[in-house]
Amino acid sequence: MIMRTVKELPQGYAQKDYVNLNARTANLVSFLLYAALLALGWFWRGFGALSALQRDGMTYYALFALALVAALLAFSWLHQLTHALALRLLTGAAPLFARRGLRLFVGSGAYLCRRDAVLALLLPPLFWLAAGVTACALTDGVWFWLAMTALLANSGGAADDFYFALCALRAPGTALVQYRGYAAGIFTEE
Repeated sequence: MIMRTVKELPQGYAQKDYVNLNARTANLVSFLLYAALLALGWFWRGFGALSALQRDGMTYYALFALALVAALLAFSWLHQLTHALALRLLTGAAPLFARRGLRLFVGSGAYLCRRDAVLALLLPPLFWLAAGVTACALTDGVWFWLAMTALLANSGGAADDFYFALCALRAPGTALVQYRGYAAGIFTEE
């Protein structure tokens, strides 16, 4: 029997696993994704636009740096708000928000069936991946690197989403997943 998403843990279910991606692993995976995408960007468009920024003066460089920081924060928060929308649509419950520094985390108090958990985890990073690749394809010069940086931020931040989705897929078909944004509990029948 395949479970449905529920707001309360059903009788006879207990926590089987608790997945908390530690900071060292998350940072390593993020770094590897950043490096791979940066290499892809270099082969795709080159770094000429960035050297032109330095040549044209500090004002342009400072404006670009500010736009870069704004793009990183906006993309990070938009990614999490997309998780919130997915969780709201799949569970019918208000999402839970947590903040650590500038990072926003979105989770749910509901217990999601495997299918809903994987959808809630993978739809946001895949949506923003498509948006980022489209933006990279449609822009040139400095704007390409601005779009590429936002794409890097999304991909690096999505490392834990992919890992949690993999853990949910490895769980039995009747498992329930409680996703908290930075950790997930997997519950199975006793």
